[in-house]
Amino acid sequence: MELPLLLLNACVETARRATGLGLAVNIGHDLNLANLAPLMAAMPNVAEASIGHDLTVDALTMGFSSAVVAYKAALTTDGAK
Repeated sequence: MELPLLLLNACVETARRATGLGLAVNIGHDLNLANLAPLMAAMPNVAEASIGHDLTVDALTMGFSSAVVAYKAALTTDGAK
């Protein structure tokens, strides 16, 4: 499920204002393979993303190596592996 556009825009605007003030932007909580890539694409200045819980869950179903590759791709703004 993708982030609703209104909420995504609110996150992007808040992150833009924070970085404009010299703050680092970290994201986390409920991040998964469905919503992480769109969020990272819209907010390329993220300093840190906390993905531990869903990465662990996905590793149980797809294998650890495959989960790491998938999350690494989602964390890059261009989707590269």
